[in-house]
Amino acid sequence: STRRRMAFNVKLQSHGVSAVATVISASPATFQHGREGRAARLAQGYKFYAIACGSDPLAHGVLTESLARGIHIPDQLGVIGFGDFDFAAHTHPALTTVKVDRRAIGELAADALLQKIAGKEPKQRIVDVGFQVVVRATT
Repeated sequence: STRRRMAFNVKLQSHGVSAVATVISASPATFQHGREGRAARLAQGYKFYAIACGSDPLAHGVLTESLARGIHIPDQLGVIGFGDFDFAAHTHPALTTVKVDRRAIGELAADALLQKIAGKEPKQRIVDVGFQVVVRATT
């Protein structure tokens, strides 16, 4: 998630968006971390127009805390998660997210581990399995 965050910020900066506030939560990022982080930033007076989260549970917490405080999603705030967890399509409003092929990632990791156990170097150290932005009602 750190690499994703850094790449996200670089991409935003290439489009002229330089003031990107970053909040890093404990790992694993949870629903509770999302709610607490959102509440803390609101208490500090931060005004956000969009929040990109490193996981869907974190985004669900941000979404829930925002709605509990009367913030209209997506009119006043856009929220996006990562992972396309099974609940993402069923939050209210449904959570926009980034979908990755978790099965392929697991299979590739297992193959690399088996190769390493067999005393061989994995064929590839970095494999791009791609991604898909699943646009739903939070953006």
